[in-house]
Amino acid sequence: MDVETHARTNPILIRIPLAVAGGILFGAFFASLFSPLSISLVASLCALSLLLFGFFLRRHAVLFMGALFFFSILLVSGRMLMLQESFRSPALEAVVGTKTLLTGVITEDPDVRDTSTILTVKLSSVNGARARAKVRVSTDHFTEFLYGDEIRIVGVPTIPQPFTTDAGSTFDYPHYLLAHGITHEIKNASLSVVAHGKGNFLVAYLLSFKHLLSNQIGVIL
Repeated sequence: MDVETHARTNPILIRIPLAVAGGILFGAFFASLFSPLSISLVASLCALSLLLFGFFLRRHAVLFMGALFFFSILLVSGRMLMLQESFRSPALEAVVGTKTLLTGVITEDPDVRDTSTILTVKLSSVNGARARAKVRVSTDHFTEFLYGDEIRIVGVPTIPQPFTTDAGSTFDYPHYLLAHGITHEIKNASLSVVAHGKGNFLVAYLLSFKHLLSNQIGVIL
């Protein structure tokens, strides 16, 4: 019995690729809420899964759709990479190296570490002037911040620089951040919360559920 006949007599084999593709697409949707390039990466995996299933099940229609989807994603991803420079804000560039007042909304789950908290912030203003940019902000870990908080930032914007790792290689830190739409960073910033609930309600709900599960696992352990 060949693979195609076996698939026809076992409907679950047809449902598996649909379930996998659906799961990957859901992951792409959730990831795209955080990073402009994440959806391209995850959607490419979805396209590759369609190609593989089309090949092994000898379904030419699935194979064709997978190939079309994959090459479309490549074109879109290339275009997005070309547009990365458009993320830069002239208003933010003008205040690099100087103490500045900025406002924006936290767009990702805060990264709380032993000695600091790292935030990804989508700016709305720089020194009172309207601005659109995404920055990486580090502050102390004593104040709790949440996804969707609108915050006021006082700090010195800087341009990220490459650095040498412990292994002796050079890490292209600026392009790593740029792939996530982040053009500048602000270290040791002074922050205050202006308002809550300014983010996507679905993301806020999922993150709350994630924190609840994490806390329950911690209690059990």
